[in-house]
Amino acid sequence: MHQWHGVAGEGDVLVWPDGCRDLIVVVPPSEAPAVVRTGLDLRAQRIAVVPGTAFVGLRCAPGMRWAWDGRVAGASVAQRLHVGATSPPGLRAWLARLRRSPEDGATLLEEAVERWGRPPDPSIASLLAESLEGGSALGATPAAAARTLRRRLREATGAPPTFWRTLHRARAAARLLAQHRRPPGDVALCTGFADQAHLTRAMRRWFDTTPAALQRGRTSAAELLHGPDAFTLLGVPSPSPSPWARDRA
Repeated sequence: MHQWHGVAGEGDVLVWPDGCRDLIVVVPPSEAPAVVRTGLDLRAQRIAVVPGTAFVGLRCAPGMRWAWDGRVAGASVAQRLHVGATSPPGLRAWLARLRRSPEDGATLLEEAVERWGRPPDPSIASLLAESLEGGSALGATPAAAARTLRRRLREATGAPPTFWRTLHRARAAARLLAQHRRPPGDVALCTGFADQAHLTRAMRRWFDTTPAALQRGRTSAAELLHGPDAFTLLGVPSPSPSPWARDRA
């Protein structure tokens, strides 16, 4: 897990998919604080917030569960945490303490992890790495291996292997575009896209932008891609650029 914090300025907050399910304390300037648990984002989102709203969050690796979650670690939209009939003991009192002392949000999040957090199964890292390899090492026939991988990864994380493969590749390509002056065609080649058009479609799908726009706004893009994502939290490396692409950069 990775703890982060920030304060909203003017305009919407832009969020890019990172494969994580965060637990976030949201403190508006003139309203009671709330706790939000995020789902798996499928595309870029612009979230309208009041300027000056403070955030303290825990970025959690895929498969992280909480005592108040349902049976599946679902890829749902963000939901506000509230007390219900099936809530774990102590949650109501914890939320009341947060509302009284929102400045203690970071400490209270750490307490929530200790009391109600359910860390990811250690096998998720290998399942995720296997999904990026195409499921070739699970044994049995290729078709049976693919079915097993789909089932196990969806049960563990709430998303199938195709989600993780395409997100991993898209984030790797976006980082190269934002951090280096490589031609988009070369970036497409060294991150596994068929061509530049394929890369452009992926950037539009995941980040609502284009390779050219990423390079023009490389500073803000690099900031959005800077924090840990699902893959770095689980120790899954980014694709290595091919020597040919490095030579041409």
